[in-house]
Amino acid sequence: MKRTRPMAALALASALVVSLLAGIAPVHAAIGPAATYFPLTPSRLLDTRNGTGAPATRLGAGANIDLTAVGAGGVPASGVAAVVLNITATDTTGPDSFLTVFPADKTRPLASNLNVKAGRTSTNLVKVAVPTTGASRPAR
Repeated sequence: MKRTRPMAALALASALVVSLLAGIAPVHAAIGPAATYFPLTPSRLLDTRNGTGAPATRLGAGANIDLTAVGAGGVPASGVAAVVLNITATDTTGPDSFLTVFPADKTRPLASNLNVKAGRTSTNLVKVAVPTTGASRPAR
């Protein structure tokens, strides 16, 4: 069985792009029957190509980037339980790899959110809980 190293393809990637999508936005209030979705205007929260939300740099194997989604891009500063993000890896080189998005106060789950093939642009829609700190980890 071939083992894949986390973020190996992104080790030389030039971009990790995380955007909020209009019409599919954060959950506001408690999760459960009273939860409500609020649509937002699209907003780029993180782009490692130009330094939006994180330093402009290529990501190395096992790299983490903490993204604070609450209070950014139209997301309310409080009362948010989860956000829906569009994640993209582009301009990748190196071996195939993966990207996992998860709350900063949790350990990385075993499943990835985005599988990345070298030389390809890959994208996926993810829903991630917002920890009490407001930060999510879109890369590891």
